[in-house]
Amino acid sequence: MKVLSDTFSSLKNKTFRIYFVGLFSSYLGYSIQSTVLGWLAYRLTGSSVLLGFVGFSIQLPLLVLGLFGGVIADRVDKRKALILTQGLTALQAFLLGILTITGLIQIWQILVLSLIWGTITAFTIPTRHSFTFDLVGKKDLSNALALNTSISHISRILGPGIAGFMVGYFSEGPCFLINSILVMMLVFVLFKINVKSTHREEKHLPILQSLKSGLNYAWKNSFLRYPLLLLLMVSLVVMPTMVLMPIVVKKIFQGDAQTLGILLSCFGAGSLVGSLFLAARKEKKGLTLTIAIAGLIYGLSLTAFALSKNLFLSCFLLALAGAGMSYQAVGINITLQTFTANNMRGRIMSLYMITFVGLAPFGSIILGKLADVVGIASTMLICGILITLSATWFFSKISLIKISAYRIFIKERKASRSEGIEPIL
Repeated sequence: MKVLSDTFSSLKNKTFRIYFVGLFSSYLGYSIQSTVLGWLAYRLTGSSVLLGFVGFSIQLPLLVLGLFGGVIADRVDKRKALILTQGLTALQAFLLGILTITGLIQIWQILVLSLIWGTITAFTIPTRHSFTFDLVGKKDLSNALALNTSISHISRILGPGIAGFMVGYFSEGPCFLINSILVMMLVFVLFKINVKSTHREEKHLPILQSLKSGLNYAWKNSFLRYPLLLLLMVSLVVMPTMVLMPIVVKKIFQGDAQTLGILLSCFGAGSLVGSLFLAARKEKKGLTLTIAIAGLIYGLSLTAFALSKNLFLSCFLLALAGAGMSYQAVGINITLQTFTANNMRGRIMSLYMITFVGLAPFGSIILGKLADVVGIASTMLICGILITLSATWFFSKISLIKISAYRIFIKERKASRSEGIEPIL
């Protein structure tokens, strides 16, 4: 019982508990729509190229507009901003549903609405991540962020199954309408909760200057710079390795769609376990060290996976890799949010989003070309080695991160504003 209490400690906060339910609803809707959108695009066109363009239309705005989304998040009331962005997301899903049900949907409409969806998401993610701090403060921040990631992983497990069932029995249109309803549940929750915003406006600064100050802030502080650089190094291979998994299944295991589902489920289950382990972590001291260890587990597991020819062993190794990846990513998020000044939180979260998600399309292109040249097994091996080397590099920077973070702790303690930074050093 004590373990369960520690794992879900942030849910004792009534406001966060209500928001948590709404957030899960939104995540589930996102997973359902993501699954169905690709299926619909491929059914209409039969083109893998156009299918790729749909994914690129969603990802491109995250890279181009993500930093501006962080600037806006630092200037506005985050609760009201999320009400607006989630309302627009629900409207986008509703339009997709109506167009599909009426049979009017065309690929150009899917591309345009995907671009709109990605644009909205570019402003949603930095706001949503930084809003968690407004809800729980620094004391429960670590647990809350880990739990948020856990329900994200759960939604990725449930969403495709629900989407497949709905498409099989009702076609794609109702799936988009369901997403619209699920997103509106979060909007309803946001209207019901009352949160005191911690943002400090910088209206006297032009947007570009505010953006530049956020980049300078991230670069000059080691406790921000090195975790972001680590995430940047691994993000080029995190998502793309999952994209390449169908090739692994066909070339190495001579498997089918069922084999692919098993492998991806193992990775997803491992990711869920990794985030829950971090949520249950009572001892907060030494977080940077555990981030590095998680990176090593991720890299070494993926390296061994590239060499494995046994399906059962490969499933186990992918689960380990998923746990290491999830623990590392959430741990970095916690580190960034713990030490970031309140008026910079949105901009730092936008950098987190860009480094973790925004570069994935480029990684897919690079690794796809590499797989054509050296083969899929060698490509996965190179990915595992790169992740392992990145974690090793991060080990060498831990002392610098601690020194930089401790200076912030001393500064806040002198100002009588410390809220428990020191324990994670």
